[in-house]
Amino acid sequence: MNTFIKDIQQIMAIRKLRVDSSRRKQKLKALEQDQAARTIESAQAHFEQTEQRLIQIELETLQRLTNGNFVKVDQLVSFTKLQQQGIKKIKNIQQSIDQSHQQYESAQLAYQESCLKVNQAEKKLLGIEEVLLQKLWK
Repeated sequence: MNTFIKDIQQIMAIRKLRVDSSRRKQKLKALEQDQAARTIESAQAHFEQTEQRLIQIELETLQRLTNGNFVKVDQLVSFTKLQQQGIKKIKNIQQSIDQSHQQYESAQLAYQESCLKVNQAEKKLLGIEEVLLQKLWK
């Protein structure tokens, strides 16, 4: 009987360690999820700032073009290049925002999976505790 109780207690100690490990992993997944959310926010803020800055630069360049008496072809070409560069920057930032959203979604899924693992580990631990309590009182 003593060996049975010792075996159950060892199994219970192992299960407690597994539950603790699952909880630590769950906390890490929660931190990853929070980091992904912050990345999305910073990318969106960067997008808005870049967009406003590019619009301001284009307006200033366009005003310089319209204020001059003669418009040279080189000036028009440089203006269109400036617009294209702005479009490329905006597109790159939007791609980084999309990647951040994908990272957030994968972090959310990983967090949900870790929650399930913690619940399963806790159920197994509770089952062992119930077996131990029932055997001790009988």
